[in-house]
Amino acid sequence: MNAVRDRLRGRALAAPRRIVLPEADDERILVAATAAAAEGLCHPLLVGDREAIARRRRGLGLVGDAEVIDPREAERWSSAIAHLESRLTARGVAKEERERRRRDPAHLACALVGCGAADGAVMGAVTATADSSSSRPVS
Repeated sequence: MNAVRDRLRGRALAAPRRIVLPEADDERILVAATAAAAEGLCHPLLVGDREAIARRRRGLGLVGDAEVIDPREAERWSSAIAHLESRLTARGVAKEERERRRRDPAHLACALVGCGAADGAVMGAVTATADSSSSRPVS
């Protein structure tokens, strides 16, 4: 088991990827993201309320920069929003539901991956798999 883990770790260190973490309000996610970034394993992208994440990180004593994607600042991520909008419109999702999903961290995470702004997304610590699985087909 250690050989597999070591091989994966070596690959991650050789080419750190941008990984979206849409459950950044969870302490475990913040601690793990900080550790992974410090070790050079990935470039975490935390999705959530910018001020709340900063407060929580300070409260936990976490140091280092963290890139935060605030769903309320959608204009900064126009390519991801356009990608999500296009995919949802093509599937016949109603306008009100598309607007709700644009603000949803899990959907935004998938859209960031789908448009190429991120390499992957990890979720499921807080969101049940059944809830997050509805966001997968946006790529």
